[in-house]
Amino acid sequence: MSSDDEEENSTDEPAAGSVKLPELREGETVKVQRCIVRPGRTQPPKRYNEATLLTQMEKHGLGTPATRADIIEKLVSSDTIERQGNLLHPTGKGKQLIGLVSAELRTPE
Repeated sequence: MSSDDEEENSTDEPAAGSVKLPELREGETVKVQRCIVRPGRTQPPKRYNEATLLTQMEKHGLGTPATRADIIEKLVSSDTIERQGNLLHPTGKGKQLIGLVSAELRTPE
């Protein structure tokens, strides 16, 4: 079953063990009846490898099949991303570029 099928078949009922939150407007408050603190830490998103990055580029229509791998190579050679094993990591220069560029250029759209 695809995720689209699951979304179509889902109801507004909360999953077992979860609580449906009331709709709130800005400035409204809600009384917390129970809170559970779980030990642990959040995990950062998984890093892309070349195959997953190529898949995402294709999904968002970035480049052509002939140019996508070349775009990744240019990012590596311009020191904006680096290979660490089979994963791609942003360099300091790449992180700085992401911070400086307008929000419109940070998304595939």
